[in-house]
Amino acid sequence: KLKATEDAGKLAAVSRSQAVIEFTPTGEILTANENFCGALGYQLSEIKGQHHRMFCDPAYTASEDYRQFWQRLARGEFLANEFVRYGKGGKEIWIQASYNPILDTNGKVVKVMKIATVASQPLIAGQVRVQHTRVGVNFHDIYVRSGLYKTLALPGTPGIEAVGVVAEVGPGVSRFKAGDRVCYISAAYAIYAAERVIAADELIDPRPWCEIVRQWTTFH
Repeated sequence: KLKATEDAGKLAAVSRSQAVIEFTPTGEILTANENFCGALGYQLSEIKGQHHRMFCDPAYTASEDYRQFWQRLARGEFLANEFVRYGKGGKEIWIQASYNPILDTNGKVVKVMKIATVASQPLIAGQVRVQHTRVGVNFHDIYVRSGLYKTLALPGTPGIEAVGVVAEVGPGVSRFKAGDRVCYISAAYAIYAAERVIAADELIDPRPWCEIVRQWTTFH
């Protein structure tokens, strides 16, 4: 009983800090914690009972490699690597993950537990990773969320304007560096997030505009 309590405590600790999802030995989703669902943009009710393939490139799921992937797990093999997966709306997400077959007392695989850490999306030429400090809420967002504007499939992630700090710059970006404050208005949604990868050309240095506002308010 003491060991069972200790094991449950360890699992709870992992679940608090990691993205965890459980599958049948053939890949059907049994359950997932909030960290996993949040990282991929789903509610548990949207993925429970679905197959793991919903997070993968269709070309990969149709391949022999994918078939063998689940065969190896069903045999009890432990697998760990960096994987690319796709969240709601096709968002590309890189994860460091381990797939852990869980055995019953007879040594049979009864489920597979995946424990993952969401890795940062690799930047390509011209991209910048921005950590948001403020996200704008305007009438456009309200109209989207109320359903008045049919420009975003709901549930979805609205937001078109934000300010933040540059966390990382991709190859070829010279206008900005890590630590710079930036702002932007984007034609693409999904700004209601802690960070975003965006083209450097869409970013604005807010300092000149702040100086104009300061001078205008001082003058008047």
